[in-house]
This record gives sequence, structure tokens and C-alpha cells, in this order.
Amino acid sequence: MKSHKMIEIKLPKRLIKQVDEHVLQTELTTEQQIEHWIKLGMMAEEHPELTLSFVKDLVQVTK
Repeated sequence: MKSHKMIEIKLPKRLIKQVDEHVLQTELTTEQQIEHWIKLGMMAEEHPELTLSFVKDLVQVTK
């Protein structure tokens, strides 16, 4: 089982507001949505040759 160590980070209020507005359309929490977007961004940067839809599929598989 993975151990998730939690830390606090500061994010601009406008970014949190955008995330909060987005999660109203999903079943994710604010924290889960931020984690999802971080994973997407990391995978996209590590593999620029892949399409965004393929990266999204990869992130879903690795959950």
C-alpha cells in the first residue's frame, strides 16, 4: 500500500477558485482535482510526443 505524505502548499486564490468551479462538474474533491491535473501535466511534459487524450488515458490507467 502506498503511503501518502501530505504537505501544505500555497496556491493563488484565483487558481483554487478555478479548481473549485471545475469540481462542481465532477465527483472529485479540490485536492483530488489538483492531484489529477499535476499528474496530467507531469506526464505531458515527460512525453511531449503523446496527445493529450492519450496522456489522459494513461493517467486513468495508473490510478
